[in-house]
Amino acid sequence: MSEENKDGVEASIKKWLKETGFPLEMQAAHVFNELGYDVRQSYVVKDIQEDKPREIDILAKYPFELDLGITKIFCILECKSSKHPWLVFDGENTLSSYNMLHSFAIMSPDAFSAISGILFSDKSRKSWELFQRSPKCGYALRQPFSDKDTGYTAAMNVLKACRNMVEPPQKTSLPNINVAFPILVVDKPIFECAYVEGELVVKEVPHSKFLFSSYIPDLAVSRINIVHIDHLDSFAKHYINVATKLREMLAETEQNAMEKAKGRS
Repeated sequence: MSEENKDGVEASIKKWLKETGFPLEMQAAHVFNELGYDVRQSYVVKDIQEDKPREIDILAKYPFELDLGITKIFCILECKSSKHPWLVFDGENTLSSYNMLHSFAIMSPDAFSAISGILFSDKSRKSWELFQRSPKCGYALRQPFSDKDTGYTAAMNVLKACRNMVEPPQKTSLPNINVAFPILVVDKPIFECAYVEGELVVKEVPHSKFLFSSYIPDLAVSRINIVHIDHLDSFAKHYINVATKLREMLAETEQNAMEKAKGRS
């Protein structure tokens, strides 16, 4: 291939790429890679509802020196490149009737049991700080000017990816303490809509969150963060802090599980 033809093909490929979602996905993965996460792109897991393979755009896990392989904390990213902006509908009391753990993340049964047990036994409630809810949370995601319900589809995809990731593939002698945080990464502006004193108020924000639930096949509930790619770095840093605190909280549980398993062998 001549240099002229080669340049033409390269230019055509770049033009094609810009019309797809691949650049956004690559940029998002780069953000997490730069902060030291273990990152997997186009990661395939088994869909527990449909019993077939499903692809996750980005799976990010922050590595720790002391990793016993019991506690696994993931950021699951669904990247959505589009022509239209995104709109989160703000609710005044979205989280008022939800247990703080149910809206925190998607957890495996062992993770929920371990964390709820720790919180219940913590008389000082110091460990509760990590799970304190922000009073503000949306209840739905839509895409203005689009006939398709892309907001629902995006939320469902990332929630299912989290559920598929935390479900243990098989029972073992050790608990499967898995936690997954769903994050939607977008390249178009994000807006919030609220009803304030009889008026609709719409404002642009760098990121937002909304509560989403579905049966896949059992009930799964979590807050989902939606963040513009330009602000993803702060989210990646935030979840390093969250993962660190969770691992510190679960350290004794992990150690007890290891000792119990060794006693059986």
